[in-house]
Amino acid sequence: MSGAPEGNINATKGMEYRQALRRAMAHRSGTTSKALEELAEKCIEAAMDGEQWAIKEIADRFDGKPAQSLTLSGDPDSPLVTKVSLGDLDDRSDSSDTTET
Repeated sequence: MSGAPEGNINATKGMEYRQALRRAMAHRSGTTSKALEELAEKCIEAAMDGEQWAIKEIADRFDGKPAQSLTLSGDPDSPLVTKVSLGDLDDRSDSSDTTET
């Protein structure tokens, strides 16, 4: 073992938070499903009142979030260079390239 902790600590923290939210929602509304319905209604009401965050949330849920764009630019005399390394190809052996005598 390399000394790193087992499992994904961030995923564990996220799971604990989701469980806490579910418990709080069930406590407040009786069931998690009922609480989610109430939250959805509030979001729809806010969107109908023109709240941009609510409109965006609903659109993202139905249509998915738009892909993030990335624009790279640089000096035309010194262009950006991207290198992809596949490791040391000389160390790879392929049995079809060898012949036995």
